[in-house]
Amino acid sequence: MPLLSRVGETFYWFGRYVERAENTARLILAYSNLALDLPRRSRLEWASMVDITGATELFAESAHNPTELGVMRFMIADPDNPGSIRSSLKMARENLRVTRDRVPREVSEAMNALYAVMADESEGAIRRTAARHAFLRNVIDHCQIVRGYLGGAMSHGLGYQFIRTGRMLERADMTTRIMDVRMEALLPDEAELPAAFDALQWMAVLRSLSAYQMYRREHHGPVKARYVIDFLLNEEQFPRAVQSCVVQAYRCVSRLPRSEEPLATIRALLDKLQNLRSAVLSSDKQMLRITMDDLQQDIHNMHNTIARTYFSLGAPEA
Repeated sequence: MPLLSRVGETFYWFGRYVERAENTARLILAYSNLALDLPRRSRLEWASMVDITGATELFAESAHNPTELGVMRFMIADPDNPGSIRSSLKMARENLRVTRDRVPREVSEAMNALYAVMADESEGAIRRTAARHAFLRNVIDHCQIVRGYLGGAMSHGLGYQFIRTGRMLERADMTTRIMDVRMEALLPDEAELPAAFDALQWMAVLRSLSAYQMYRREHHGPVKARYVIDFLLNEEQFPRAVQSCVVQAYRCVSRLPRSEEPLATIRALLDKLQNLRSAVLSSDKQMLRITMDDLQQDIHNMHNTIARTYFSLGAPEA
């Protein structure tokens, strides 16, 4: 059955917003875990987390201070931050409401349960570290439940392909941003820390993407930047690696009509990924940051091409 462009767009954004809520939870968890692992004399720059999400100007215009409490409130519960967990879940639920007759009832019930977690636990998570970890894990788990019902109980027609396409673009984008956790100026006194803490920070990045165990199956010995970068960019068998996300997006879009232009854009990004050299990136922090920014722009271009091809309302900001 043909799918109206506005319905396809609604599915696409539903997939993106659920993934965005989960990924924002993962990013905050990575930061919070890093704060616990570092020695007491180290100061974590909490505002760098806002920079990673691209919300620096919005945060500066808000009433929040660049402290742990201010950043947590902005990232978790600020209704004026479109990237906050609260805003992402609200938009996901509104998109689902428009299309609820096309998805299994269990998906709506799981989304309601996820929204209840947000309403009941977010305030405590902002103020207390222990409650924050439980809340973030709860958000991640419930997002996985929503995804499970979509994959296991929804027909894999055009609507499902739009949901997966949106999810894969959002996931690829956030994987590059979470890798920025390591590149940002997290620790002003980093030069004074033992080299072991370099590995500690890369381990935090891996754990935030649930990638640590799978990475260790591939690489034994100390965690090294070169291998982590290569794993998170180009490990096609790991579902949160950038290349794996882009390949999955390619397969979804190939099942849609009029897919020639979007597929050409996706192929160009795959070619770029295969030509990246992790050894060079791991030895040059500035080059790595530029590469992550470049990949994020390529993913945004993919979104614009898909929106121009399929959605009647043009290309809203991702």
